[in-house]
Amino acid sequence: MAYRNTLENLEARHHAADDRYLAKLDRLEPKAEELIGTLCRDGETVCYINLQPMRSGRTKEGSRGELVDYLIRNKYVR
Repeated sequence: MAYRNTLENLEARHHAADDRYLAKLDRLEPKAEELIGTLCRDGETVCYINLQPMRSGRTKEGSRGELVDYLIRNKYVR
């Protein structure tokens, strides 16, 4: 019986952690979206972010989802 309670507690903690993570993503994704720019190159829309805005113009290109993930993972938005 104690084993069952332990598993239920672990599962409840796991679900709570998932809920906190999803709430954090919901809060950070709109902030990250604001940092993504688009441009048209050869008729294709390209998404990019400036990695060092006031310096040498270093940019990163990719899909919108990849760039949002990159910005959140590397703490460009909080």
